[in-house]
Amino acid sequence: MTLLLDTDVIIDYLRGVRIAEMQHALSGHTCAISAISYAELLAGIPDRETSAQYASLKGFFKHYEINIVPIDVSVVEKYTDLKHSLKKSPVGDFDTFIAATAIAHDASLYTRNIKHFTTIPDLKLYRP
Repeated sequence: MTLLLDTDVIIDYLRGVRIAEMQHALSGHTCAISAISYAELLAGIPDRETSAQYASLKGFFKHYEINIVPIDVSVVEKYTDLKHSLKKSPVGDFDTFIAATAIAHDASLYTRNIKHFTTIPDLKLYRP
């Protein structure tokens, strides 16, 4: 099974929160993040050249062999389908793109922000 990690899960790990849970969840899975989550993470690191946070992030990606999934045509098409179907219960654009990435690539989304994603059809949520 492929796990698409939401931004909040990575931030928790880098802050030392729920390390054992994360290590257990990631073992035996192919892991990835969306390009949107990567952008959110980098936006929180003002100076990547000298940042210990950036080095930790890169080390985390390397250790768990995490791939960054780009926004391709399949993700864009799923995103637009979701935006049309979610008009009555709107979800933020970043969360919709993250969900679209998971659905388009048949991955389960590992997030702690379950409430952000409960209205999204066809999205598989991973709960350790």
